[in-house]
Amino acid sequence: MMPATVESYRVVVDVVGGEVDRTARVSTRAQHTGGDRRRAGGRGGDRAVTVSGLAAALAIALAGCSGAEARVASAGDAGPGDELDAAVLDDASDGAPGFQPLHVGAMAPSSRAPDVVLGGHPSRIDTGTLEIDGAASDYFVVQGDYAVLFAGAFTVTGPVAITGGRSLIVVARGAIEITANVGLQAIGSIQGPGASVIGAGGAGASFYAIELRVSSGGGGGSYGTLGGDGGARASGAPAGRAGASYGGAITAALVGGSPGGAGGAAGSPSGGGGGGGGALQLSSATSIRVTAAINASGGGGVGGGIGESGGAGGGAGGELVLEAPSITIGGVLAANGGGGGGGGGAGGSGTPPGISGGDGVLGAAAAAGGAGGTPQGSDGGAGAAGGVSARPGSGANSKGGGGGGGAGRVWLRYRQATPPDLTSATITPPAGVDPSMP
Repeated sequence: MMPATVESYRVVVDVVGGEVDRTARVSTRAQHTGGDRRRAGGRGGDRAVTVSGLAAALAIALAGCSGAEARVASAGDAGPGDELDAAVLDDASDGAPGFQPLHVGAMAPSSRAPDVVLGGHPSRIDTGTLEIDGAASDYFVVQGDYAVLFAGAFTVTGPVAITGGRSLIVVARGAIEITANVGLQAIGSIQGPGASVIGAGGAGASFYAIELRVSSGGGGGSYGTLGGDGGARASGAPAGRAGASYGGAITAALVGGSPGGAGGAAGSPSGGGGGGGGALQLSSATSIRVTAAINASGGGGVGGGIGESGGAGGGAGGELVLEAPSITIGGVLAANGGGGGGGGGAGGSGTPPGISGGDGVLGAAAAAGGAGGTPQGSDGGAGAAGGVSARPGSGANSKGGGGGGGAGRVWLRYRQATPPDLTSATITPPAGVDPSMP
């Protein structure tokens, strides 16, 4: 029978004991043998190989292993981007033995995945089209709601913008090095990749009261912490309420923040809420080092303009998950909330508009709420940041301000014996920790 290349098979490897010998060299071609039991040579003596459908091809994952069993799951034209049946790295000796990335399920990084270096101005990763700077890759795939990029080493030396509708997971066999800024934040009402609507802020309301239109602000979006309620006069339209928080565990779905609610206006809500920040997971079998900034903050709510609408709520920050045996943060990890928009002035030509709230800040400072337009607008609330809660919008005047967006979530997963080095880090909101990595 004609020989078949190793790349034509999907291989399952169950490591029973021992370590991989990276110096072993084996053939990359194999013969079908009908399930024979063969011996594969490697340093330290022969190794037993159980074969189902081919023989020497299994040595690509087994040679150099001590006491490991391997078997072929199936044959076919499986490519490097296909799902594999084990989440054990091919080169276990290069990182945590049996490294299982969070949220990746049954997929495992292929040993053939190349190193990825991003040095554009900026580079762009699109989780919707699965493209990096406009180019597709066999190692950039979809798994459920996630876009998963497999790499050898993953290095960022120039600014990177992450866009698209899916959360991004980067899984690297080697080191992850971030020396330039990575942005997946919302910009105004434009949400970040993988943003949610679970904790969306409620819309404001509006009605006439003795020839004066009274409009309330929209509620801030929520995620890890609550957004602020929209502003409303005591005798006016009911305020838009902040959304509910969600998540709460590192194993929960990898999703971003939720948007703020629209401000109340004549006849219907108006003025878009700030978008929720995006979601990013960086998983390395060896190490992660960040000396720049990663921004997953929420966007600012739109101001009431020159009309009679309330300001919109700010969006909540998104989610950042970093997991590796060794983690060093010398930069900024931010998932702050956006500021709420200011209420509209009064309507009519020349009336100062309500100002939109600021987008979440890359640092521990809070995003400012927008100023209300004069004479009838109220100010928006500041977004959450640095452990400080989002502020509600003001209801001092007839056009309420939007509430600030809540904070997102930041998680660090590592080995208990090697806690992360955060000596020079700014992490906002404060990170949750999980020392469960094997």
